Amino acid sequence: MENKEKMYKDLILELLESTHEIDTLVSVYTVLKELKGE
Repeated sequence: MENKEKMYKDLILELLESTHEIDTLVSVYTVLKELKGE
């Protein structure tokens, strides 16, 4: 699970570095909700 979380975090960081568009932030929020199991 930790490796999966790290993968998501690395992906999120890459997305944030490449763009700051609202759609990307919404996607990040969705992924974080999924990680928390909501």
